[in-house]
Amino acid sequence: MTFLNRTKKPKSKARRIFTWGINLSLILLASPLLAPQLLAFPHQRTIGDTTIYSEHPIGPNMENILKRSDALMEKSAIYSDSYGRHIFLAQDGWRWNWLALSVRGGVGLTRAISPNTVIVNVADLENDLTPSRGSIGKPRSISGTIAHERTHQLIRGHFGVLKSFSFPTW
Repeated sequence: MTFLNRTKKPKSKARRIFTWGINLSLILLASPLLAPQLLAFPHQRTIGDTTIYSEHPIGPNMENILKRSDALMEKSAIYSDSYGRHIFLAQDGWRWNWLALSVRGGVGLTRAISPNTVIVNVADLENDLTPSRGSIGKPRSISGTIAHERTHQLIRGHFGVLKSFSFPTW
């Protein structure tokens, strides 16, 4: 009968504070994955319905990059205007490393948990180039990378998030 009458031992105040501190730290570390703007990108510019956040000043060529990206997107059979309206341009530094987490060798990414966000590792905005990374071997265009990442969002929007995980990666 003592089993039924057993009460929980209260946690000590120090343990409660420690647990609270750990949980708060985890939330603070993970929150930029949902809202990258928390990493204080110092430059911001809105072009049409897209907001660009960047580590460096956003030059006039960004308009051409978005036009090329949009032109590529419009060729898709599943095209809709429900794709990344927030683009974060990181430059292979701490912001990219924080946001990319395990994406080694990548030049861009999207996540199902932040459906309107594209993150691109930029090397040269004026010449529309991403860095040369890992197995890729050569720089790619920023406009093509944005279109590629936005296509992931189109697929999730068209087929659903869960179904999109069953598609082959490219």
